[in-house]
Amino acid sequence: MDGKIKQVYVVGSKRLQNELMVCKIFCATGLQCRCVTDLEQIPLICGNSERTRRLVLYDYQQADPETHLDNLPTLKSHLAPDDSLAFYNVKKDIGFESRAINSGVRGFFYEDDSVDNLTKGIGNIFDGDLWVSRKQMVEYLLNDCPTKRQENSSDHVLTRREEEVLFLVAKGETNESIAEALCVSHHTIRTHIYNIFKKIKVSNRLQASIWASDNLSHHLH
Repeated sequence: MDGKIKQVYVVGSKRLQNELMVCKIFCATGLQCRCVTDLEQIPLICGNSERTRRLVLYDYQQADPETHLDNLPTLKSHLAPDDSLAFYNVKKDIGFESRAINSGVRGFFYEDDSVDNLTKGIGNIFDGDLWVSRKQMVEYLLNDCPTKRQENSSDHVLTRREEEVLFLVAKGETNESIAEALCVSHHTIRTHIYNIFKKIKVSNRLQASIWASDNLSHHLH
């Protein structure tokens, strides 16, 4: 445990559906959850904000889907800088995800997703991952990713253990599975990933995977 308070806000007008969703999330994860109808109902973070991490789940069907990309800056302006934003009730095969990732959206939950998939995705987002389908990740990498290929240099030297961790990150492994594979604690893996991101100057696992494919050819074959 990292000692931080984790909170989930479900934002949408379908009150009954969202109250049930909040109950499911709480029962499955024990996380603090609250249902609100508007982003303005999410309170400001008071006191030591570094101890609080918040995930805002926004109903994709809350507004006209065609306006979501244009409205993302407005949505994010209602959130604290460290808040994570994800969409639920997303319709499949609409090409929304890869463009939304560029605007800072951390995950997508679909109309027919199970409760297990929802709670797993929430855990992954709190763990610093993106929650996006493999298909959409490939589309993002091929078409929409702004990250430029980087040359390997002395500024990006990783230790052998950090290379091992990054290799497993690039394979799509979770922190838990990496910790088990390397016989270390979950906290140790989080520290390694933090240091890796800092060294190679990326902000998420997707960008780290791209860097690994360009620079760890001796591992990725």
